[in-house]
Amino acid sequence: MDYTAWVDGQLAPSLAVPRDVLAVGLGCWIDSRTNGTWNIKAQSATDRVCAIMNHSVQEIAMFLLRQGEQEPAANFPEPFWIAPLQRFMAGGGCDARLPDNITCPHASVGPPGSWGPGGDAGCCESSSRRAGNVTCDEACAMAECAAAGMVWHPENYTVHPFECCRRNSTHRSGASARS
Repeated sequence: MDYTAWVDGQLAPSLAVPRDVLAVGLGCWIDSRTNGTWNIKAQSATDRVCAIMNHSVQEIAMFLLRQGEQEPAANFPEPFWIAPLQRFMAGGGCDARLPDNITCPHASVGPPGSWGPGGDAGCCESSSRRAGNVTCDEACAMAECAAAGMVWHPENYTVHPFECCRRNSTHRSGASARS
């Protein structure tokens, strides 16, 4: 994912929780899925911590904390996380970057907000079951995606919602279904 996908798909839903009980979890490890992506870059740490601060989140939870390990691949979080985390702990402020706007497809069936940002970067997601027990099957969702000038992103729909993406998004056009 990128910053926009993280803000819209990960952070935004969690903000419905009262801030006094909300802790935002940030994974900071490198694996085959995160290697070379925005998630493990210094800008990611700065952007995420700043956005969290601007939403008055009071606690950050990080996983796989092993500072000072001899093997660099086992040293988490990476050194570029320290300054943003220190700023968070000190209660400092920052100017959060605004996420890129994405215009999702118009729903031809069900409520207008049936498509929303989410999934891969530059993409929107929708469920086949929409509010009011209205159903939009795969053909219906593909037509909505095409009408918006977006690219259909095949998924394993037993696990994932429907997804369509901007033509210049980071998803791989024609990718096989994910599990």
